[in-house]
Formats: sequence, C-alpha cells, structure tokens
Amino acid sequence: MNFAIAKSNNDITHDTIVVFKPIRETYLITSANFNQFAQLETMVSPLVYKGMGASVSLGIQKRKNKTTTQFIAVYSKGNLYNKIQPKQYYAELVHVNISASACYEINKLQNRFFKPLIGWQIAQQSDFRRNAQFQNSNLTYNFTTTLSPVFRVEKWLSKTENKERKFFKKQRSMHLFYQLTIPLLAGVSRPSYNAIRVIHDGLGNAYQNSLTQEVISQHKIYTLNHFFALNSVLSFEYFLKSGTRISLQYYWNFENFNLVQRAYKVSQTGIQLSFHTRLNAL
Repeated sequence: MNFAIAKSNNDITHDTIVVFKPIRETYLITSANFNQFAQLETMVSPLVYKGMGASVSLGIQKRKNKTTTQFIAVYSKGNLYNKIQPKQYYAELVHVNISASACYEINKLQNRFFKPLIGWQIAQQSDFRRNAQFQNSNLTYNFTTTLSPVFRVEKWLSKTENKERKFFKKQRSMHLFYQLTIPLLAGVSRPSYNAIRVIHDGLGNAYQNSLTQEVISQHKIYTLNHFFALNSVLSFEYFLKSGTRISLQYYWNFENFNLVQRAYKVSQTGIQLSFHTRLNAL
C-alpha cells in the first residue's frame, strides 16, 4: 500500500494523509470465435486437412498491482476436408485447450509508447480427429502439455474528454496488446498408428478401448529439437462505463512435431470476440 502527503484545503498548517489503494481487478472472460484449422497428417498419409470451426471459451483474469494472472478454457469443433477425397469423407475435429499464465511488468523498460511484460504459461492442448469412413481405426489425436515463457507488449489508448473534438468528444478508454508464447518444454502423447476407439467381435458386440490408457502410455517429454510451437494473439479492448471490456482478437497458433512415424503439423487462425465482465467493485 502506498501513502502520500498532501496539504489540506482548509488549513495549510496541517497535513492530510491520502491513501492510494493497490490495483485489484477481477474479470470473468466469455468468448466466441470462428477459426480455421489446417492439419498435415504424416502418420497415415501426407494429406493436408483444412476446415472451419467455431469455439467458445470461459476464463478468469486477475490484475493486482503489476501482476496479471489468467486461467482460460477453450472448446472448439469443426469439420476438416482434403482436396483428394470426396466431400463426404471428412474428419470431425474436437479441440480443447486449458491454460494458466502469469505476467509481470518490467519497470526498467517502460516508456510512453508501450509497456512490456514477461511471464510463464502452462497449457494443455488436445486435438481429436475422427474419420467415420475408417470404421475401427477412426481416431487420431495430439495431446500436449507445454511450459512456455510469455512475452507481452501493452499500449493504453485512453482519450480525455474534449468537447471541441468533432468525433469521440467523451472520454474513451482503450487498450491494445500483443502476446507471444514459445514452448521450451513439452509433454507430447502421439500414437504411432490410428488409435482404435471401438472394436467389435463376430457377433457385433462392442469392446471399448481405453483412450486414457493409450494417452498415458504414449506420453513423453520433448524439447525444441522435436517439438516447436508459436502461440500469438493481437487484441484491441474497449472499456464501457460499467467496467466491462469488449475485446476483438486475432490469434495464430502453430505446432510442429517431427518425431518419425508420429510427425504432424497444425495451424490454427481465428477472430474472437470476448467480453471481460468485472466482478469486483471499482
């Protein structure tokens, strides 16, 4: 907590202590977006699958003094196609991402143009693709857990009230930031074949194969020599009088896993509209 000494208006011989409370903000994040996936699947065939999908996300963001922490979960679903097979042969994609991050302001590098932050992020990402035409061998997946440094640059674009301006005469508060994460360490689970989701005996009875056991048994730790990824987001935020922020974001994510017989490449781009609803009082 910071304290400052100020002169009283009524009596200049007495000092008044003014207390500045630390910044504490908590936001509920709700988002919806449209995105495009591209998947190069080299485990089975060199076909490139592309398609559109939709996502929803839910999260919490907290800001205390010069530290920003965030937890967010994303669920996406879409259909992927390739140029060779007919349109009825498509892969159903389910994408799940859960991440937690913390960023800290760097005082020595701040200036009037931008504010840099640096931190860490732990993220878990799962891509499941089901090809109905492959019958038993119908499911492939990428299951990754990453530890990444976070690089972030912020710019406040607030405007004070000015009735002489032709447009935007009232006070406006806006925020622009760019964030980049590059995983240094990754735990990857990737089968060397199409994982069998359901098999049947001669009478048509189904036997369930444990996908959880499959993921755990194939999970290994890799560094940059086998797993490389980039996750970036550019965001523009507009502040309402209620304290709610409206955020328009463009993001691009890329993964490259080059282990023999398990290699894949994934690219995801999208535009997202988010609402940051303030939970604590101003």
